[in-house]
Amino acid sequence: MKPTFTVRGGNHILAGLPAEEYDHIAPHLRRVPLRLKDTLYDEGPITSVYFVEEGVVSLVTMMEDGAVVENCTVGNEG
Repeated sequence: MKPTFTVRGGNHILAGLPAEEYDHIAPHLRRVPLRLKDTLYDEGPITSVYFVEEGVVSLVTMMEDGAVVENCTVGNEG
């Protein structure tokens, strides 16, 4: 079975994996196009993991008063 994701250099975490470990997960990886303000996770069981190749993802917290606070940003370095 040919992996659907073959570029390791776009993400530093994937690029740093030993070849045997990368080959083990490669068939399960796929590129997901994201748009500004897409929600990647809300609450409940974690069903996906994202390895950013370009740009950044913001981790935010919704406050009780409805305000949104950015906790951190994650890019291709992990």
